[in-house]
This record gives sequence, structure tokens and C-alpha cells, in this order.
Amino acid sequence: MKLNMFSSNNALAKWRKLDRLFEKLGYSRVALVFVSALMLGIIALRFYYTLVTGYILPDEAWYYNNFVLDKVHYAYYREVFLAVYLLFFQDVRDINTFIFRGAIFSAIWALGCVVVCYGIFKRLRVSEKTIALLLLSLLLFPIFTILAPMIITETLGLFFALLGVYFIVRYLQRYRAT
Repeated sequence: MKLNMFSSNNALAKWRKLDRLFEKLGYSRVALVFVSALMLGIIALRFYYTLVTGYILPDEAWYYNNFVLDKVHYAYYREVFLAVYLLFFQDVRDINTFIFRGAIFSAIWALGCVVVCYGIFKRLRVSEKTIALLLLSLLLFPIFTILAPMIITETLGLFFALLGVYFIVRYLQRYRAT
């Protein structure tokens, strides 16, 4: 019985030491690194699965067939997103290159979303612990967690929408100051 009490005290002491380290580093920075690492892990696992099984989602297959292989450009399709997509996948000729570049494409925009959210929260002067909780809650949004590792333009669109919110907040804060 005494041994059990000793290990719980030891665990509590280690937890407090870890908490002091997080406080020293900043809860929001620790959360930013943790969420970024977790998103990269989700993206890496998803693309590992794709490489092993050869399965790509129907939306990804549509993008690959129309925009990458056939070089079809739809006039009604979102021009900015299509330009960024085609620039990124310009010289892709096979599915493995598409999958590899797709992992990089997804990682760039997913991490960009996380960093821009962090920037918005910092601009709004949200407390460190609240920023940490807000960043951690990003992973609880299924739409973000599910769409981020896909080779489609939705994560890119979310990044630009969040970037727009960041610039609006920045403009409003400067406008009020003058």
C-alpha cells in the first residue's frame, strides 16, 4: 500500500515539473507544436496508407484525372485555387508522385491553418491557456481533421479564409488605434 502511495506522489511531482516547463515555454506555444506535430502525424499516416493500399479518395481521383493528367481547366472552377493546385502538381506524371506531393501540399496548408489560427488568437490578446485550449480544439473539428490530409483544395480555401480573418482583425485593431 505504501509503494502505491509513493508512485502516485512521484507521478504528481513529475506532472508538476512538466506543468512548470509548459508554463515556462508558454502553454500556447506548446499547444501549437503539439497540434502541428499531430496534424503532420495524421497526414503522414493517411498518405502511408494510400501508398500501401493504392487507394485514393474519389475526389482526389477526380482532381488527379481532370487537372493533373488531362490538364482540363474548367472556366467556372475557383481560379485561384486551381492556379495554386496546378502550380504545385504541374509536372506530375504518375500516381506515386501525386501522392507524395499531395502529402506535402496537405501539410503546408494544414500547418498554415494552425499557425494563422494561432496568430489570430495572439492578435486578439487571448490568454495563453485559452489559446492552448483553442488550438487543441482544432483537432476536435472533424471537418478539419478529415479534410486536412486530403489532396483537395478545401484546406487551401480554409487557409485563405483564416488569413482573411487575420488581416481583418489586424486592420480593425489598427483602425481603432488611429
